[in-house]
Amino acid sequence: AGALGPVMPYFELEPPQWAIKGKFFEKPVRPTGERIGAAESRTSNVMFKREILQGTETPFRIEFGTGSEDTDFFQRMMEKGHIFVSCKEAVVYEFVPPERCTRGYLLRRALLCGANSLKYQSGRVRRLLKAIVAVPAYALALPFISIAGDHHLMKYLIKLCDLMGRILALCR
Repeated sequence: AGALGPVMPYFELEPPQWAIKGKFFEKPVRPTGERIGAAESRTSNVMFKREILQGTETPFRIEFGTGSEDTDFFQRMMEKGHIFVSCKEAVVYEFVPPERCTRGYLLRRALLCGANSLKYQSGRVRRLLKAIVAVPAYALALPFISIAGDHHLMKYLIKLCDLMGRILALCR
């Protein structure tokens, strides 16, 4: 039904070392023809058949705001049987402004994505149970992870915020 190409970051200014080491703005590049799952999907570099929108009243649901609406779209399309593949030769560059290269931005984004993950049609209970179990474990591990470096600490703080976003969404 469509193909997704790689998205490479383009920075106006050199990002902090922790951001480079942590590869927070890099997305995996899959071999051409490999099937893409909903979790790896994004609208930043995609081409799809117009017909897949037939019978879809709202391709991008407004309740997601500015986070995860594309993942929801691809998940719903895949549930209808549409297949999306990678095309590694179709590279685009995404401008990453300096204000996105901050810890605060990445952590707020993770909270939003975590909260939005409970809006998906399937797997809500599993995602919520995972969060309830994982949050204390991640919180206890953070002091030890910090020894490995800022980029590792940020990686796990982002995961923790995603999980916390799920719990906070449940609490409204």
